[in-house]
Amino acid sequence: GDVYKRQIQKSGKEIRFLCRGKGHGLGFSQYGGNAMAKESANAKEILQYYFPEMDVLNIKSVNC
Repeated sequence: GDVYKRQIQKSGKEIRFLCRGKGHGLGFSQYGGNAMAKESANAKEILQYYFPEMDVLNIKSVNC
């Protein structure tokens, strides 16, 4: 079966990524992201570094 189980939920102004398995399965380094934040990178810059093809959207434009 699948190693990772993922579900995306939208609730008000929040989006939750529910994941099960070994690791989070999204390809994000918590240590690397933390180091970037300590060097003054903002959340959008950090996410774009790890997920260069991802778009950061306003929650009002997300359909879940």
